[in-house]
Order: sequence, then C-alpha cells, then structure tokens
Amino acid sequence: MAYSFMEEEARPVQKITERRRQREPLLANRVQRQSRPSLVRAYAWRALQGAARTLPPEELGLTRLELTLPHLPRHLDGLTMLHVTDLHLTGEADHPARGVPDLLKGVQCDLTVYTGDMVEDEAGREALPPLLHALRPREAAFAVLGNHDHYRYRHESGEGPRQNDLGPLLHAMETAGIEILVNTNRRLYNGALCVVGVDDPALGRDDLDRAFVGVGPAEATLLLAHSPDVLVRLGDHHPGLLLAGHTHGGQLRLPGLGPIGSISVLPRRYAMGLYVYEGVQTYVSRGIGTSGARARLNCPPEVTVITLRSSRVVSVVA
Repeated sequence: MAYSFMEEEARPVQKITERRRQREPLLANRVQRQSRPSLVRAYAWRALQGAARTLPPEELGLTRLELTLPHLPRHLDGLTMLHVTDLHLTGEADHPARGVPDLLKGVQCDLTVYTGDMVEDEAGREALPPLLHALRPREAAFAVLGNHDHYRYRHESGEGPRQNDLGPLLHAMETAGIEILVNTNRRLYNGALCVVGVDDPALGRDDLDRAFVGVGPAEATLLLAHSPDVLVRLGDHHPGLLLAGHTHGGQLRLPGLGPIGSISVLPRRYAMGLYVYEGVQTYVSRGIGTSGARARLNCPPEVTVITLRSSRVVSVVA
C-alpha cells in the first residue's frame, strides 16, 4: 500500500494527542492538518515519489553559514559548530550518512550538535557508533531526541508504530561523548554560551519553561529542537539561534513551488533554510536520511558547518 511521508509521521502523534488534547491544543491542530492532506497533494506526492526513484540519488552536500549570535562574547567570535540532523541511519551500505566522514575530512569544529532522528532500524543503531566517533568535535557534543528516536514507524510485523527502547541508542551516543539534553541547558566557556535542548516538539514532549530555567535574556543562547514547531510556543523565551530538522526540507520539492507538504505547523516556506520567525533566527536543515518516501527530489541531503560571529567585533576597513 502506498503511503506518504506526511501520513507516516502523523500516526504516533495522533495516539499521543488523544491523551494530551486539552493540554496541547496546538498539537491536536497539527495532527488534523497532517492526517487529512488534500487529495491533490497526496497524488502529487506519490507521483513525485515515483519519479524521484527513477533518478540517481541526490548527493550529500556541506552547507557553510556565518551567523551572528546575539550576546556572544568577543573572544568566542569564530566558534565553529557542526549541525547534523535526521540521519535515519539504516544498515544499507549506500546510505548517505555513511558519506559524512569523507565529506568532512579536514573539517574540525569546536562543537557538534545533533537534532534528532538518529536511526531507522536495528541495523542502523549498530552502524551508528563508528559514525559518531568520526564526528567528534574539539570541545563538546550535544543532542536532542526526535520522533523516530522515540518511536519505530516501520517494522517487520506490519503493525502500527511502537515505542522504542531508548537505552541502546542513548548508550551509543553517550559512549561517543554526546550529552543528550532533555528539556535542560548547559553552559560552556565559563558561562559565555548557553546551549538549551528540548525533547521532541512534534510529539509534544518539549518543556520550554523547564529547559530555560536560569537562562537570562542577555545570554548568548543556542536552542536545539528536533522540530521547528517549537517556534510557535516559545512565549517569553528568545534564543539567539534555533537549530532544527524534522521536515527534511519537504523531501520532494518542485522548482519555484517548494515542498508538496511539510510535517510542521509552520507554513511550507519554513520547511528548510535560514530565516527569522517572530524575531528568532532559525536554521532548519534538510537532514541526511529519508522517511516514508525513500527518495529526495530537488532537496539534497546536507550537513551544516556554522561559524558563529559576535556582534561585538567591529571590523575596521582602511
């Protein structure tokens, strides 16, 4: 039976929403939008999925950005950070994530951050440790969890989504020196940079008030979240930069029109890239792997190297 990326991702969210509908009306609206895609979009998605599978896989690329982080001290100007998201790693020998170490040869970053959906199956979990070790940064690595970390959407029995045993995944990540942030924050460089991480917003597991405890408005703050949906409920919290994934950039895109659909409460134009939403600087990566449709079209996989700049550094031109 044919199914879409949007339909697949909606299933476990719908289960959780029944228990949280009163507390999370926004999440309920999201499920309604995802579980009732228009017939036109559904047919277009399946047509593009078929077309994409006849083409060579789109190549993994390295995206480089220079971004000003408000309140970043002058001595941290030039800090580099690798952003990796949505690996959806499997046991397949040609999975695009396996090309990441070669792509990053000679690239050494100060920090590495992962924004969820690490593996797709058991074989992917077994293949994960060597990849994580190859991407070790100079200073520290952090991660947040995504919906595919919490749930397994595809399995041999053909039944609906099952909740994952997170133990093996968390052990693999911690062994590689990665700290998982679950609605909490950590300070680096003697408090000069604050990294905030929330559990998956797509499943309604994020707790922003808890995550931002002790974080002041005048701090250089980086927020990690699997889904950009966290933007619509930031409230009084105002990070200097949000890094997210989840949408895969739409995965199947039409030139000039963008993605056919996006698994987010945000408009489709926010499915990927750098933008400012309600005053919050945001980068949503296209990610590496795929889900639902095992193909990409006009939406190549990526990893991102970000150089952070301090607004306090003044360039003098002679």
